[in-house]
Amino acid sequence: MKSVLKSSSLSLLVIIMLTISLIIPSFAFDVDEAHGAPSDIAGHWAYSYIVKGINYGFINGYPDGTFIPDRAVSRAEFAKMVNAAFKNNNMSAGSF
Repeated sequence: MKSVLKSSSLSLLVIIMLTISLIIPSFAFDVDEAHGAPSDIAGHWAYSYIVKGINYGFINGYPDGTFIPDRAVSRAEFAKMVNAAFKNNNMSAGSF
């Protein structure tokens, strides 16, 4: 009986967290050209996806204000996007 109660509580918690994760992004603001969207993505087929990535904080483009949407993503850029998606900001004390 205790196991059934524990699994149903866990299921309820997962359902609540998934519901919240679906609701919260709907309140996010949209980036436009005047407020930080890179200058070279206008008219690109992935424009809406790039803007969503910027809004969620996964991506941000290059310091010169460009994004270069047709350029291949490097390993370091991909690692940065994954860490940002999972909000993993911990730095390792080890050296490589």
